[in-house]
This record gives sequence, structure tokens and C-alpha cells, in this order.
Amino acid sequence: MDLKEICSFRYRVVDPDISLQRVSEIMKNSQVDTVIVAKNFEMSQRPMGLITDIDLMHQYFIQREHLSKISAISIIDRPLIKVFNTTSINDAIRLMSEKGLRRVIVTDFYNNIYGILTVEGIMRFLSEQMNALNQVYDSEFNFEKMIREESEQLSFHYQMAN
Repeated sequence: MDLKEICSFRYRVVDPDISLQRVSEIMKNSQVDTVIVAKNFEMSQRPMGLITDIDLMHQYFIQREHLSKISAISIIDRPLIKVFNTTSINDAIRLMSEKGLRRVIVTDFYNNIYGILTVEGIMRFLSEQMNALNQVYDSEFNFEKMIREESEQLSFHYQMAN
């Protein structure tokens, strides 16, 4: 299964030197809660980290600094953790669980940005899969129930005839 089916494409890519004020404006105008900080490199964008709306609020309320004075790259406080677009959903879930991540950048083998894998996206996907399995189960259960009832009726009629 391809992670493309689960990835979110609701993000924007920003330059590492852009101010958090500008990041905030981009997020608001684009109606996204996540931006990928990426450096342009040979006609592609190399991801360096993520900034979420929560990160911006933290910088504003906790640090008490004006967002126009802080660059995007300066608040990325953990190493970039990403998965390849060929990573299995199970491996991605395991990695996110082990690292305590709600979002992870998905790239191809050339490090080009592919999308963002989110806990919400995974849960939505798994919920859809469970619903599909539940429909199969219900259908089979009802069919088997009908066969059992018909079998019991045939057995009852056979016993009555003998």
C-alpha cells in the first residue's frame, strides 16, 4: 500500500530564513496548520523540519518574542524524522509511536517532499478499513445465520417425516 493514500497534502513549504510572522500569515491565508521548512537545492526542496500552529503559539506565548524577529529554522528543535513514500503503514505507525510524533514528513528516495503523514490521517484510514471489514463480517454473519436457520428447518422437517 502506498502512503499517498493516507498522506495529507494540506501544508505549505517555507524557506528556513522566513520570519515566524510570515509563516503565521501563510498558514492563516492558506488555512493550513502545518508548514514544512525546506531549503531549495538543485531544483527541488529539501525538508529540514515542520512548524505547526502549536509551535507558533508556543513561541508567541512562552518566549514572549515578536514573531517577526524569529526565523523559521530557529525554532526547529528536534532532528528531522521522515519516512519514505514506500514505507509500510505499520512501520510508519511504529516509528511515530516510538518517537511520539503526530506528524512526519514523507519523502521519496531523492528526499523530495511527498506529503505529511499524520496521526489523524492514519486513524481515518484505519477507521475506513475497519468499517469495510465490518461490512464483510456482517454480510457473512447474516449469510451464515440464514444457512443455519434453513439447515435447522430442513432437519426439523426431516425428523418430523420420520
